[in-house]
Amino acid sequence: MVVVGGFDPLQDRQRSYHEWLVESGKEGVELLEYPNAVHAFYLMPDLPETPMLLADIRDFIQRHAARPFN
Repeated sequence: MVVVGGFDPLQDRQRSYHEWLVESGKEGVELLEYPNAVHAFYLMPDLPETPMLLADIRDFIQRHAARPFN
């Protein structure tokens, strides 16, 4: 999982990293983009994108884990 914020100055590098992972044959790689998010937004719990990312992380783990959890 590669997370990209639309206002992150590193967003192009993050997308390139995602492309490299896919081209390298890594399985289960996903790109999640949050257009209104800044760099490291997940460290700021008051931003609306943070709980959305946490839910997306949970869903990603459930899809890729050997055994789902609640």
